[in-house]
Amino acid sequence: AASEWKVPVSDLVAKDSVITHTKSRLQTTYGAIAAKAATITLPFDPSTIRIKTPDQWTLMGTEQPNRDIPLKVTGQAVFGADVRLPGMLYAAVKACPVWGGDARSYDFDAIRNRPGVHSAVRVPREARAALSGGVAVIADSWWHAQTALDAMPIEWDYGPRLAHSSASILEAHMESLNEPGMMWTDEGDVDAAMRGAAQIVEATYSLPYCSKARFEPGNCTVLVTDNRVDCWLGTQRPMDMARTASELTGIAQENVYVHNAFMGGGYGSNQGPVPSQTVAAAMSVKGTPVQLRASREEDWGSGIRFRPAAVAILRAGLDAEGWPVAMEGRGAGSWSGDQLVRGMTAPPYFIPNYRYSSRELEEFVPLATRRATGASSNCFFMESFIDELAHATGKDPYQYRRELISRNPIDRPGVGGFYRRNDWLTALDMVAKMSNWGTPLPEGWARGIAIEDRRRPSRPHSTIGAEVLTVEVTRRGQLRLHRVDIAFEEGFGYVHPLAVRKQIEGQVSWAYDEAVYQENSIEDGRSLERNVDTFPISRMNEYPREVNMAFFKTNFWVYGVGEEAIPQIPPALYNAVFRITGKRFRSLPLKHHDLSWG
Repeated sequence: AASEWKVPVSDLVAKDSVITHTKSRLQTTYGAIAAKAATITLPFDPSTIRIKTPDQWTLMGTEQPNRDIPLKVTGQAVFGADVRLPGMLYAAVKACPVWGGDARSYDFDAIRNRPGVHSAVRVPREARAALSGGVAVIADSWWHAQTALDAMPIEWDYGPRLAHSSASILEAHMESLNEPGMMWTDEGDVDAAMRGAAQIVEATYSLPYCSKARFEPGNCTVLVTDNRVDCWLGTQRPMDMARTASELTGIAQENVYVHNAFMGGGYGSNQGPVPSQTVAAAMSVKGTPVQLRASREEDWGSGIRFRPAAVAILRAGLDAEGWPVAMEGRGAGSWSGDQLVRGMTAPPYFIPNYRYSSRELEEFVPLATRRATGASSNCFFMESFIDELAHATGKDPYQYRRELISRNPIDRPGVGGFYRRNDWLTALDMVAKMSNWGTPLPEGWARGIAIEDRRRPSRPHSTIGAEVLTVEVTRRGQLRLHRVDIAFEEGFGYVHPLAVRKQIEGQVSWAYDEAVYQENSIEDGRSLERNVDTFPISRMNEYPREVNMAFFKTNFWVYGVGEEAIPQIPPALYNAVFRITGKRFRSLPLKHHDLSWG
């Protein structure tokens, strides 16, 4: 601005995205000069850069309305499926229902003369991701494409995975725990401490595969010409789309243009096979844009990668007063890297002798991160087990946790970061006070507690969250979640506090569904749950009447708020159910268990 107006920078004031010349009152906006500003190369000298501290913030930390809400309420928001282009064709897709399979043949002549049908094309099999190959039908509308596809005879090559089932996979997971795994933490002498323990407690836990279940089924629109590709979709990873289009078309990536739209659910990247399927369809009608959409059954069955199934065995040796002198954990699953052990390498509790190893297993099921990632499994394992230890020694679950955290030195280094004793205690004490922990409740009611920060070895810390769930279970076994109290780390401060609260409120519903209803069971090498009739989503009347949040500052930047309140809910819920029913359940979801009591 100073250059444009030929005035000293010292005569300008920047506020609320507007730059003002104090003497002449001449003004311009950030947006108006952004393009020119981007061409200026500045020398990088860290000593001249002064970052505002939170106490100086004027916009960050204030509550602002979300700019997308009016667009979504009025229907003006353009999601990937809303894209319309001149002369566009539509495609419906069907992949081999057994992962890793392919289409052996198909009879296009049987549908050639159906209304609006244009052509059919094979879509590629992604062997490295265990995704299946198949067939897409192209027509003048999606409905014509889908109904023709449903009528077209297809012969499938199911491949070698037809025999896999949930039972066989669980058996393989459990057998793998008998084999040596990768050692992540080995502090002290676990074996010697176990031999001297007054009491041994052991438990085995398991979690099923779980779909992201995005509500906007996978879709993408692609236009391929001789030297350019344009792609329209909603995605968390536009560069993946660009790479996919470049690899399949042979057109240089700098000539691939990705137009990102609103997205109806991501939850850890929702790309799946639809982008490559769409590019294949568009290449068959070069010069004409093609929009490919998957039906919900196709999307949830073959188009989305799943959270890995996981198992763990935890074993603790307790002294005469009930405090752990040693703990050993062995886990198995298909999370990649340190996601497999997230939250297990350095628990917040003082355990003088601690050992944790894991087995990373090969899978035929297409896998990816799902909201809360590895912590969604491991927090259930650890926080359920800590409750079991408290019960085995007759101690209050909150006080038991508090004592074990208090015994840690302040900020003692550990595998995966620092223990940050005082911050953990702040969260635990805050949520106990918020929830009126220890006060009487009606018959059939109880509170359950859990705490987690989603740390992993590659990060020194994450975001601490402690939660208490107030639950009712009738004698006939009907469950009702009445209240959720959450103490959540704020770090130095939030950029958008209202968005944080919205995120956490949504996570309560997400995690409740995961704990109570949702799983993907495998039979004959395929997922059985392909729509909301078999993969339920809780109703509005199941949402707790109270969701209370309190935030506490720490001397760290938090790593996120989009999934950090999810892992605690399943174990806290299960811990409350145990206090009512006396039944300890060690596998998700709760719908498979008998909650009746008395």
